[in-house]
Amino acid sequence: MTEYMVHARGEVTKVDEERHTYIITANSQEEAALLAKNAFSEMYGSSPENITASSSMVNRDLKGWIAVILFSIAIFLSFIKWYVGDSSEATEFKPDLIGGIFATLFYGAYVIRFKGVNELFHSILDTTLFVVNILTLSGLINILLVSKNFSVLGINFPIETTYILMVAIIISWFGLKSVSGFCLIFVILLGMLNVVTLNQAMGLMGILYILSVTLGVLLYVSIEPSVIDAVPYFYRSFEKQSRWVKSDISSLQEKTTTVGKQLLKKSKRGKGKAKR
Repeated sequence: MTEYMVHARGEVTKVDEERHTYIITANSQEEAALLAKNAFSEMYGSSPENITASSSMVNRDLKGWIAVILFSIAIFLSFIKWYVGDSSEATEFKPDLIGGIFATLFYGAYVIRFKGVNELFHSILDTTLFVVNILTLSGLINILLVSKNFSVLGINFPIETTYILMVAIIISWFGLKSVSGFCLIFVILLGMLNVVTLNQAMGLMGILYILSVTLGVLLYVSIEPSVIDAVPYFYRSFEKQSRWVKSDISSLQEKTTTVGKQLLKKSKRGKGKAKR
């Protein structure tokens, strides 16, 4: 018996087309495709004749445990204190309570929407992947969280991107997607300051960290059906976010232009009265 990853799609009730990916153990690709069609038919109530399925062999356990090892390397590197030159101030981004909470919120949203809570504990591999995903994501989030004082014209402005990220998450729940997007972009841009510092402190180990995370993510995505099924959703969501941001920018430009014209008219009227 061999494991196959099967992609199925077909017409379903009230929906033009739906896609779903399965991990199926079968004796052949043909059998795996047939089992996937039957599962798809039961799930969406569509006729097997209207379902297409393409399958490929996949060794989920091997790829999954390699991903765990790669994520573990990244987690280990995140617990090390890094120093820039002879500086006595350490730079670190190890998983902690704040990063863990944000990671749980982001990963939890994905699990509830696409994967399903039951699948987290389907096997030892799934549970282990859940743990290392949270720890790795927590470290990555901590890289972007900045707590600094910026001085403008002699005035100090303390900035805590932790609070900005909290605001971004909360207002996204209220449907203010564009404002939330602006907040996230601001957090990422300020987080680049930490990235520059870490680059200087970690040196070649920074490359090892990036490679471990990147390869781990690629392996995880290649064996996780829910991630594959979520890609079109994320693409559509990104398109909507872009349209909302463009709409808000256009609206702001129009309002700014209108206010500018009104101020200009008032200024001209004031000059005319002064001449009289």
